[in-house]
Amino acid sequence: MVFIDGQNFYHGLRHALPGKNVDFEPFAGLLVGQRQLVHVRYYNVHLRQQGNVDRAKRHERFLEAVSSIPDFHVYYGRMVVRPYGTAEKGVDVQMAVHMLQQGYQDNYDTAVLVSGDGDFDHAVRAVVDLGKRVENAYFSSGRSRALVNCCSRFLMLDEPFLKPCLSVQATPPTGGP
Repeated sequence: MVFIDGQNFYHGLRHALPGKNVDFEPFAGLLVGQRQLVHVRYYNVHLRQQGNVDRAKRHERFLEAVSSIPDFHVYYGRMVVRPYGTAEKGVDVQMAVHMLQQGYQDNYDTAVLVSGDGDFDHAVRAVVDLGKRVENAYFSSGRSRALVNCCSRFLMLDEPFLKPCLSVQATPPTGGP
């Protein structure tokens, strides 16, 4: 089962491979290889339309496209307004809970966590305590030392690895806030 932190993925991709987009169906295939893909869970937020309306609409089309891929499901956190701007809330906790729930229900043998966020280390350790494997897919700019200490395998999301699912960006980025 694959768990994708949408905002972390979006920013990692923009930094590592500017001007490139990822086709998520073959991306999931790269992550699982010859193993059986159970399900992909993509976590993100709806953008607030008070800012850039066109960007928010593109983002919604992107999320609809991802949710239409077989074996994919999009889960939403919420965007909150702060004095310094907006912030994504509820995504990381939701991912961590889902990783634990699905592991506890024995719905997967291996979780692939697509995120460089070290805050997931406690959830990963709990999943490992259930007897599951957790692999970490990350961009070089976002590798977490905390995840290095608890994941069983690592996949660097660089251009050679991602080549089969990369395309040139035709429109402005839409995968994250």
